[in-house]
Amino acid sequence: MDIREGIEGKEEMVVGEKDLATAVGSGTVEVFATPALAALMERASWKLVQRYLPEGFTTVGTKLSLTHLWATPPGMKVVCTAVLVRVEKKRARFRAESLGREGLDQQGRAYPVCRG
Repeated sequence: MDIREGIEGKEEMVVGEKDLATAVGSGTVEVFATPALAALMERASWKLVQRYLPEGFTTVGTKLSLTHLWATPPGMKVVCTAVLVRVEKKRARFRAESLGREGLDQQGRAYPVCRG
């Protein structure tokens, strides 16, 4: 992979009904679900590197470490910033942070593998 460490990208979304814990089955409170947060972080990481990958290649998540700090209600905008922190052969490591109403709401690390 010819990808530079340190590149970053952002992915934004407004928390909708389909993103709530009650909708994805991860809880009984109508707040941004942790599985939806994980998907946002993976999407931000994937979109960051996709343009650098050879035709027919993509990323596949293999490991995710996540801390979900605050409950984000429906209708709130969440901005996730992904930073490529390390590249090792076909493995890429990302740091992702997500901002909501309380500032830093979530943080995590993603370790996808590139596959063709």
